[in-house]
Amino acid sequence: MPRRVKVRVPATSANMGPGFDCLGMSLCLYNEVTAEVLDGPGLEIQITGQGAQSLPRNAHNLLYQTMESFSKSVGKQLPGLRLTLHNDIPSTRGLGSSATTIVAGLAIANELLSTGKTRDDLLQMATEMEGHSDNVAPAILGGIVIAGYDPTGNQVLFKRFTLPKSVHAIVAIPTFEVSTDQSRAALPDVIPRLDAVFNVCQVGMMMAALATGDFLTFAQFANDRLHEPYRLPLMPGADGAIAAARSAGANCVTLSGSGPTLLALCESDGDVTGRDRIDSIMSAFHSSLTTASMSVQVLQLDPDLTGFVIES
Repeated sequence: MPRRVKVRVPATSANMGPGFDCLGMSLCLYNEVTAEVLDGPGLEIQITGQGAQSLPRNAHNLLYQTMESFSKSVGKQLPGLRLTLHNDIPSTRGLGSSATTIVAGLAIANELLSTGKTRDDLLQMATEMEGHSDNVAPAILGGIVIAGYDPTGNQVLFKRFTLPKSVHAIVAIPTFEVSTDQSRAALPDVIPRLDAVFNVCQVGMMMAALATGDFLTFAQFANDRLHEPYRLPLMPGADGAIAAARSAGANCVTLSGSGPTLLALCESDGDVTGRDRIDSIMSAFHSSLTTASMSVQVLQLDPDLTGFVIES
């Protein structure tokens, strides 16, 4: 058993417009966890960064609960642990913080207990725990992943894609929180057939475009009628911010997960014009949301291509 394990897990942006509960991408914003084996029994948890004042520092912590669940599933016992968490991913903002915690817990427990589970194995387990694959799959695999259960409901199937290196992400992260339960409650129980057909077409075209490396077509079809029209009203000023970012050069703008974070994607070759385009989108997000009396953090992030990374 290794005495020390460290894992870094990327943020994720789920749905990406029409890919409701099945499509997501990983982003270069990370939570890090270091696990150190104590000489005896016990649990010590230290937290810095996002959630340092609110997350539990005992056995009720989601990270430790995930590790315990994993250990029970493989019939092994966790040792005494000191867990040090540093979080750069804000919680309840639509950037997959809970999924990141679950993935980190599974990855660390797998390494500590030397069970030899593969990333595919961890994806199955994480999906069962989190409930949806759109956040956990890209956190594990990196890139853009479409995933869901097979017809039996027992096996998660997935396909991973990458975006061209010229594609960058800009996120606008409001300071207020929207819980998953709150955003789920805003969704209707019944949707029009035409809206369902619209989304099927959008996702199909997006996947076909990814398979051929055609980012512009991918972005053109990143439109949704199943959840965004019902969730955007939970975020004052969102419609104006989306329009402003598109006018500034964003190829597509979507809600990140269930919100309130907004995700814009744009293509930039790294020249002055490309840099100006990214800066214009960031400025448009900030100006529009500030005008709507919204406190917001705007970040430029690259897509993460590796998923979680572990050291021992």
